[in-house]
Amino acid sequence: MPAYVLLGDPGSGKSTSFQVERDALGDEACLVTARDFLVLNPHARPEWHGRTLFIDGLDEVRAGGGDARSPLDALRGRLDALGKPRFRLSCREADWLGTNDRVNLAKVSPDADLTVLRLEPLTDENVEDILDAHSGIEDARSFIVTAREKGVAGFLDNPQCLTMLADVVTSGGGWPESRLQLFEQACRLALREQNEEHRAEERASGAVATPQDDLLDGAGRLCAVLLVAGAAGCALPYCQDADYPDLNRCAGEHAEPAQQTISTNLFEAVGFIGGS
Repeated sequence: MPAYVLLGDPGSGKSTSFQVERDALGDEACLVTARDFLVLNPHARPEWHGRTLFIDGLDEVRAGGGDARSPLDALRGRLDALGKPRFRLSCREADWLGTNDRVNLAKVSPDADLTVLRLEPLTDENVEDILDAHSGIEDARSFIVTAREKGVAGFLDNPQCLTMLADVVTSGGGWPESRLQLFEQACRLALREQNEEHRAEERASGAVATPQDDLLDGAGRLCAVLLVAGAAGCALPYCQDADYPDLNRCAGEHAEPAQQTISTNLFEAVGFIGGS
């Protein structure tokens, strides 16, 4: 596969997947962050030439706002200047512009084609492996059963969310007494930004961070709109259809905080439109 994009929710394992695949290829591949790929001098980076490039974190260079197409255009220019090498690019699903990105990025792939892949949720075996490695969990199977009984099974699908849920349970003296308490704690954990590049961009922009309570209210508002509308979910620009109306239309005057909310682990991407 000459070129592909790997999409996934925050903490779903995109960087880890790239590291594993890069290690398997050895000297035939090079792993670089999207930020470094756009900023550093390619003439001083011989490891970028003649190898499969794993470019990690398109979402990180899009985090500053502005025209989301500009970072991708810069990345396309760099790939073109390098002679259109084989590449893999990772991006958070919420920051991928669907067909627009796919068509334009395909222009600089070795065969003028681009495959779009998405990380699958963790399997039960994956979940058990992660919990077995957690110092505070004595019985992984029991933890999984309890999580499902308490209505937070969705946190088992994502490596980062699973680890945070395990941290909540082990650091607080056990499972919260009520399902409501557990759900609120889990939701607040899902709102935390774990990616240092995204946190740095938030600080550098000078923007006032949206309070967690406001993000939770926004999530509730958006879910209520979707429920009343009978919609399966909402879509990013360029990706809407009859079942997934445009996010801005659903959020109305609250579009900006809604965009922040769906970029967290409170919402899960279920697919993408725009071909393979």
